[in-house]
Amino acid sequence: MAAGLSTQTFLRTSWPKIMEMFGWFLPALKAGEFYAPWVGLLFGSVPGHWQAIFEMVVVGVGILEFRHGIKWALIGFLLLGPLVGILSVFVMWPLSTTGSSWVNHYLYTPDMGGSAASLVCWGLFVGAERGRWQLLLLWGTVLVMSISWIILPEGWQVDHTLGFLIGLLVSAIWLRRQKGPSEILSQTQKSIIEKVRE
Repeated sequence: MAAGLSTQTFLRTSWPKIMEMFGWFLPALKAGEFYAPWVGLLFGSVPGHWQAIFEMVVVGVGILEFRHGIKWALIGFLLLGPLVGILSVFVMWPLSTTGSSWVNHYLYTPDMGGSAASLVCWGLFVGAERGRWQLLLLWGTVLVMSISWIILPEGWQVDHTLGFLIGLLVSAIWLRRQKGPSEILSQTQKSIIEKVRE
């Protein structure tokens, strides 16, 4: 977040060049620049969009770290997030022959990846929750993402949706099997009560 804020402040005039150099899109994939999705995370987002991306990072990464620790926040944001960016361009590449304007817009517009990485973290968080709270979060996210597909049909929602779904999948496979903070707390309380009884 600090790197993103500083680049938004000091490098605003250089932004188109930065996007071309470090953004992830089809030309970067064809050139083999697979480092771009990781480097792009340090540069925030398009000027004017950074405030929204900042909020997504704070909410998505912050709540995942709060509930499940820094390890999962780092896995979601710095590992799975960039991989989602790479995967989404691979998924959309075959569709470039359809001549669809939104597909081409997605494939040929550089993306820094912060929003998709944040949605991976949000997916990890939602997938690890339990009960009614999880259903509320899940359907709320589906509703918001559906509306965003209608309002902003430029293709950015491809990596957002893919990021959220991959977060849910990884969470179901690994993260949900771990004990959450409430379970750890309840076990600690039980052990204290047993010791007091003894």
